[in-house]
Amino acid sequence: MITGVANGEAAITPTMAARLLKGVASHAADPAGGEQALTERETDVLRLVARGKSNPQIAQDLSITVNTVKVHLRNILAKLRLENRTQVATYAIQSGLVSPPNITQSGDTKSSP
Repeated sequence: MITGVANGEAAITPTMAARLLKGVASHAADPAGGEQALTERETDVLRLVARGKSNPQIAQDLSITVNTVKVHLRNILAKLRLENRTQVATYAIQSGLVSPPNITQSGDTKSSP
């Protein structure tokens, strides 16, 4: 291994290699990516994010603090392995949790009933 590192190769033990391969194999066997179930409140927050609401608006709608909204949003991102609000909104629409907005010819959006 020392010779390999000296030649610019990565230092990885057989144990580390086995763990890495096991992780890759388990991810390949689980195409959903191991998503964890959201709580009811996290689902509420997800729906409101998908509708374009800001954290203060979500807090007001759900009668919780902005910090609590942020905690729920962090949990959603972690559980669904997403990186930002746009991905959360896309996930909510693709999962059928919210209807996509109607786009008018002028580019304005109208909420679906």
